[in-house]
Amino acid sequence: MMRWKKYSGSGLLLLSCLLYLAVPSLALAQNDKQQSFYDEALAEQFAKAEPVIINGEELFKVVGIRAYSAKRRARLLSKRIEAIAADPTIDPETIAVRDEDNHSVIVQGENPITNIFEMDAQYQGLDNRKSTAEALAILIQEGIKNYRLDRTPDSLRKNIIKAVSRSVVLVVILLLVTLVFRLADRWLERYFKRRIKKLEAKSMRVVQAEQVWKVVSAFFQLIKAIIYLGITYFFVNFVLTLFPWTRYIAKQLLHLVIDPLQSMALGFINYLPSLFFLVILDLVIRYLLKVMHGFFGAISLGNIPLHSFEPEWAWPTYRIVRLIVIVF
Repeated sequence: MMRWKKYSGSGLLLLSCLLYLAVPSLALAQNDKQQSFYDEALAEQFAKAEPVIINGEELFKVVGIRAYSAKRRARLLSKRIEAIAADPTIDPETIAVRDEDNHSVIVQGENPITNIFEMDAQYQGLDNRKSTAEALAILIQEGIKNYRLDRTPDSLRKNIIKAVSRSVVLVVILLLVTLVFRLADRWLERYFKRRIKKLEAKSMRVVQAEQVWKVVSAFFQLIKAIIYLGITYFFVNFVLTLFPWTRYIAKQLLHLVIDPLQSMALGFINYLPSLFFLVILDLVIRYLLKVMHGFFGAISLGNIPLHSFEPEWAWPTYRIVRLIVIVF
């Protein structure tokens, strides 16, 4: 009985030690899980950040908060800043930062512009909300100054002159390109048609000269269309960026061109493994068909005798087997 009590006391002591070591580990694991969940939620929130657009340009981005989504917050902030910028009596230097208990406020005089929270500081990569508010206040001041500068009569007059001069340059470039294309059309027609007719004669009219010329001509027309569209796009994009009312549209046009090209490039890169697989599979099937062709050819000639299999059956059987290999 005394021995049982001795071992029982040792067991309880060992169990207590194990629990003492295990509880902090479980708590640490739980904290790591909560931290991971918080980081994922924060990353998702940051991914939904929306730009504050002033004067057709992105000033900075904001994330959503409990009361406002990122989109609504960015839209309201843009309207407030533009309202200040449109009032010439307001000095941008009056924009300042006021620190509250749980947030900082960017204000113009006594009027609040927006609240800045710790989440904003984390998104902007700054130390705290006050320094974030001060940095954003400077950006707002610069945005207001640029807004007013781009709408001065002198700036508008200069940009109109630039737009008109670029229009003249565009017309001249399009005329020169059209002239070059006409000369190229004549040269291609003479050069390729002569070569294609020779190829047609050598191939015993298996290759049709007119069909080949249609393909070459269509390809050349596609190149011309791409060049015309490219020249026109760059001109339109340049003119739209000159004026604050259309500047943001110009940047969206750029995304409309670049994003599809980027998606196509990424799609092609992602398709490369499948393409390599198909190439290797094609090579394997071709080799297998050659081996089968030689095997059944040898059977048809009687070089490989098979019991109960006539040599005349070799080629019909080969065609059936080849069809099965190609289809499956």
